[in-house]
Amino acid sequence: MLPLIFLVAGLMSGCNSNKSKTSRDKKISKRDYSITKKNAYNDLFLDSLAVVNYIVTNELPDSISRRIISFYNTRNYEFAWFSSDGLSEQAMGFSSLLHFTGDTSARQKKLKKIMDDLMGADNLKLTEANTTFINT
Repeated sequence: MLPLIFLVAGLMSGCNSNKSKTSRDKKISKRDYSITKKNAYNDLFLDSLAVVNYIVTNELPDSISRRIISFYNTRNYEFAWFSSDGLSEQAMGFSSLLHFTGDTSARQKKLKKIMDDLMGADNLKLTEANTTFINT
């Protein structure tokens, strides 16, 4: 009888360990302090508090908030979409994908307009303190 109890207990624990983790269970990536302005591919960095303020102000869901923080932790809050010279190559690719989505929500329309304005701007110079670019 004892071996049967161990077998059932083992099977039950095995079934539980195969459950996929929810985003709440996933750990937030550690901040990578090895990335600095001297060795980064981008010359602009975000203030981590600005990211937290954005999350709180926009009342983002916990799953999205954790992903954003993890994303920026792994790059030590280096800007992802902008450099001081303007849009990054990744941002231009994102803009192209954005225009092919069928989403017509007000938020998407606003983002598309901002991206179009940025792509059309001549001599675009960005700074780390410009909240428009931080929020975008």
